[in-house]
Amino acid sequence: KVWESLVRYKKLYGNLVIPHGFVVPQNDQWPSHLWDFGLGQRVRNIRSIGLYVKNDPFRIEMLNDLGFVWDDNEWRFKQTVQALKTYKRIYGNLSVNVAFTVPEEEPWPEMTWGVNLGERVHNIRAHDLHIKNYPERKKVLDQLGFVWSDELWRFSHFVQALKIYKEIHGNMLVPRSFVIPFDDPRWPRAFRGVRLGERVLRWRRKKRDDNKELRVGLQLAKQRKELNDIGFPWSGRKALMEKLVSCIEAFHSVYGHTKIHYRYTIPEGSEDYPKQFWGMPLGERQRRLRVRWQSNKRLLSPEHVERLRAVGFGLDIVSNAKVVSNEHLPKILEGSRIYAEKEGNFSRSGGIPKAFVVPNETGWPPDLVGYNLGVRVHRMRYRGCYLNNDPDKLRLVENIGIRFPKAVAGRILNGTSSSSSSSPPPA
Repeated sequence: KVWESLVRYKKLYGNLVIPHGFVVPQNDQWPSHLWDFGLGQRVRNIRSIGLYVKNDPFRIEMLNDLGFVWDDNEWRFKQTVQALKTYKRIYGNLSVNVAFTVPEEEPWPEMTWGVNLGERVHNIRAHDLHIKNYPERKKVLDQLGFVWSDELWRFSHFVQALKIYKEIHGNMLVPRSFVIPFDDPRWPRAFRGVRLGERVLRWRRKKRDDNKELRVGLQLAKQRKELNDIGFPWSGRKALMEKLVSCIEAFHSVYGHTKIHYRYTIPEGSEDYPKQFWGMPLGERQRRLRVRWQSNKRLLSPEHVERLRAVGFGLDIVSNAKVVSNEHLPKILEGSRIYAEKEGNFSRSGGIPKAFVVPNETGWPPDLVGYNLGVRVHRMRYRGCYLNNDPDKLRLVENIGIRFPKAVAGRILNGTSSSSSSSPPPA
């Protein structure tokens, strides 16, 4: 019965690693005369006291030829080593997720199919599974590159993920909601599904909290140094500023200027911008940046200021208004003169209809065709735009026949125009 049961077990399961409590089940895979036979207990007795084989070399040789496992623990260790070697060959590391189970397919050795490798790795670290009182086995795992510390493994995993993110996106400005995608072949399978954005946030908070409590040990100091060496952005605010500056630079590379409309949003799916910029309300962000810069010059690093200046982005609101004025006021003056000549005069209120756009007709300069002259004149007359609170500019416009409401003209003459520090961005 023992021999027949062993042969049948190996045929069904591919090995003779038989649990001590195994009893032959009552099903079609087993002959009925073997049902309920306590094979596991018989195997245990063969190993421990030599049942059926004591002083019988012939039977021992038969069992050896069949592949009988005399040391269950040794066989399971070899099985684990084979699984680890295959895992490393496929994934390039031994960062085994605790839920990982060996699939029943090539290139995994058949003896490892179905092994819950993640659980075994955890038990080796936490409970010395397979290696207790076996220092030579520990050496085998060391030579494989086994990661003994869960904490060190998680940190190593985190650093590697940051490096890959930087290779893909050009920086480490990981959004809080970022999860490593499952369908991106640029990410190794072992990293997919990791909430990298949340891990970045936890490390920033950890540094802040540890600094408050003065809890900076040797291991933590080494980890911080490693993150510093790869350029990890510890400050969330600095990271946001870096992202905004990079986005303005990207806008400049696409359009050749930085005159960003306050309603402009980076379009989703745009090939002109990296994916991380999609959906950013760039117009509103750059507007708030200018406003906050007026009261907090430490908002941006000197490097950021230099980069913005290099692409012609004006941080000073007043100077930006002057740039807008210098661009539009000459067009408004020229267009208004031509309009008055063609129409005979301005409207009854002393302006130009708000809906008027310069037509593509004879008498109009090509560089004015399509210009929203009516809108510009309306903003100038009722909000003081493009005049920069300058009485001389006001008189220049009034001399061609455009009239201003008394309240607006009074504010400009008194130096209190509502638009003295800003003007609307170009449409």
